[in-house]
Amino acid sequence: MPKTSLLKTGLQLPIRQKSTWRDRVYVQNLRVPKVVVGLNSWNVVQPQDVNVTLKMDTDFSKASENDDLNYSLNYAVISRDIGQKLSSKNFESLIEMGSFLSQHLLTQYQGIESMALTCDLLQGDIRCKNISVEISKDRDSEERLLLLRNIEVLTLIGVFTFERLQKQYVTLDIAVPLNTIESQSIDYRLIIKDVWSYIEQTNFKTVESLVERTSQLLIQKHKLDTVTVKVIKLNAITDTDGVGVSCVRNAKDFSGMSPVVAQLKEEETLQAHSNYETANNATFNLPVSVVKRENYNDSIAYVAFGSNMSYKLENIVVGLEELANVDGNVLLDCSSMFESEPMYFEDQDLFYNGIIKLQTNLPPHELLKLCKKIEYEILQRVKKFDNGPRTIDLDIVMYLDNKNENVVLNTPDLIIPHPRMLERGFVMAPLCEVIPSNMKHPISTEPLLDHLEQLKESPFGLGLHKILPLKNNSSIKFNLPACSSSKSDVTITKQKHSFPMCPMYVVNVTPDSFSDGNQDLINYDEKICEISGQVEKALNIYPEMEKIIVDIGGCSTRPNSVQPSGEEELLRVAPLLELLNKDTELRSKIVVSLDTYRPQVARKMINYIDIINDIGGDTLGKSSSGEDSLWKVVKDHPQVGYVLSHIRGDINTMSKLNIYSEDKNGECPKGMIEIIASELDNRLKECLKFGVKRWQIILDPGLGFAKVGTQNIQVLQNLHLFKQKFPNYPILLGPSRKRFLGAITNELVAANRDVETMALVSKLALDSDCDIVRIHSLTDCVKTLKIIDALK
Repeated sequence: MPKTSLLKTGLQLPIRQKSTWRDRVYVQNLRVPKVVVGLNSWNVVQPQDVNVTLKMDTDFSKASENDDLNYSLNYAVISRDIGQKLSSKNFESLIEMGSFLSQHLLTQYQGIESMALTCDLLQGDIRCKNISVEISKDRDSEERLLLLRNIEVLTLIGVFTFERLQKQYVTLDIAVPLNTIESQSIDYRLIIKDVWSYIEQTNFKTVESLVERTSQLLIQKHKLDTVTVKVIKLNAITDTDGVGVSCVRNAKDFSGMSPVVAQLKEEETLQAHSNYETANNATFNLPVSVVKRENYNDSIAYVAFGSNMSYKLENIVVGLEELANVDGNVLLDCSSMFESEPMYFEDQDLFYNGIIKLQTNLPPHELLKLCKKIEYEILQRVKKFDNGPRTIDLDIVMYLDNKNENVVLNTPDLIIPHPRMLERGFVMAPLCEVIPSNMKHPISTEPLLDHLEQLKESPFGLGLHKILPLKNNSSIKFNLPACSSSKSDVTITKQKHSFPMCPMYVVNVTPDSFSDGNQDLINYDEKICEISGQVEKALNIYPEMEKIIVDIGGCSTRPNSVQPSGEEELLRVAPLLELLNKDTELRSKIVVSLDTYRPQVARKMINYIDIINDIGGDTLGKSSSGEDSLWKVVKDHPQVGYVLSHIRGDINTMSKLNIYSEDKNGECPKGMIEIIASELDNRLKECLKFGVKRWQIILDPGLGFAKVGTQNIQVLQNLHLFKQKFPNYPILLGPSRKRFLGAITNELVAANRDVETMALVSKLALDSDCDIVRIHSLTDCVKTLKIIDALK
């Protein structure tokens, strides 16, 4: 059996090489000018330069023992002989020339026991950089091989958007054994032409498909027994010269299969695919298999939404309600809200973006019609040009049938999965919130979470930030968690803007709050002046903060405090909220939060507030029948934020429910922060299932609630683990003036613990694991944040 040699092409090729010979003579790259070997690269019979490499196995002892020159191999004589023989004879092809030369040398020189001959034609074809014939021959047998190296082809290959919209160069190496009589007459120039013509008129998702189909083409069309095909993508990975695959196939592999045909008409191959910004569905050509489905009942569609005109949040809410109002459509999940800068056409307002998970009975094209109806008829989108401003944009990103199988489409009006999803942070970030963690892209077959990480680690990051969207285009902006790079010497820009931690200024109108209760009659006008002065001073110190959250409370929630009735709580907070909303100048600088766990209070004040700060997680204020729910108030008002806090028990029992252990020995194997996060996560899932939008939610681990003393310190020390558990949710902390801080400094008076509070604020700002900090001393907090942010 012939041995396998590894040539410099990297192809595994069958070449006979006897290893028993210890003596060899070499001629390396002998340049023989002006040899007639058939047509040149311009289809003209003209002499061409040929390179000849010769490795001759011999036995030096035959010449040395008898001093017989007949067995001596003189490489100078042999080289001269090769040049003379090739220049004096015309050949129809390089194959014929190689066969002639090998036979001549073995006959002429008795000292050659076996030989390996390589003949290279360097300019035999415009598309192929090197045409070679390799011949391994001894006195009894012969193996021949045709090598076509570096055939350069321009084709559509790959699954990424940029690969579908722009052709890229690949190179092919082809190896064909020439061991039959029929193979001696192979037209290698026709093989080269057939290969580049087919590949340039076809598009591929994978290099594996390209080598497989090319092998099939050559075997079927040129009646080959065996072929080896190798392809290299030259620009796939910038740190390499190329990456690729190879395969060996024989005629049996394609027995009974229909011949391969090009997918595109010849004139279509001339179209440019490099106009990245304006490429549309017509230029995004992705080969897909069409699967017939009997019905689409209970399918799952992931629909991206975006708006940057008029009242953005209101547009989105209307659009999603219209989608959900169709029979068979059920809104299963909704992502957080992100704000992104416009792509392609940049002279327009920022976008609000997100993703919904929609159960639907509508086939993809029917769902597309519904989306377009909502865009153009209901929300009256006017499309003046591609990628321009819009009241609402609804795009089907992915679609799974009722068997949980991906529906893949490539039609003029709809492509699924969305062709540009993998390049868009404003699609991938929200999508990865609402999909199973192991879900893969149907074309790349790579986990979608991996694609998201690749975007995070790209030079410009995701290009977006998280927001809490509020009414009238108001919002609070938050930083996304930083990504880590495996390259320590590379600084990655994760997002264009960085936002300071947001202070939540505590304003209590209660007689019994633990640090600022006031038994005297509240003067609400003075309270407004106090708030206005504090906010004005804070924004002068740190103008980049834009807005301050003001948290109005009418009910003390310290442990064991007497709880006023709902009516009493309303009487306390309503006058202040009404006055705040009448002061339009002050109202434009603040976000109003209502600190309450009672649904009736929140419902009555809903038009005056932006956030509901609920320390009870909708467990404290329900009616005895359980019908009245704070979550229902939040669900019915998607323009209002909601603070979901960790707590156990109620105002009177929470301090006793502070054992965070999982075994009878009192040990806590998982760690306290993990248990708190797990309990809050369960409540969060219930909240989302109830219908509260993810974009509304702020999470609070609940310092001081069912946590005593150093337990609060443990929470703060491990806050990064809490942030890892909830990476896209804003995290709120309320440490201000709390007893566990006073215990460290032996400060018994709560109102005197602002220094301790600011020390903690400094730590939180440096660690970036907290987004909102609830404090009593607004001026001290803003000064602290200003200094810390200046030092970052």
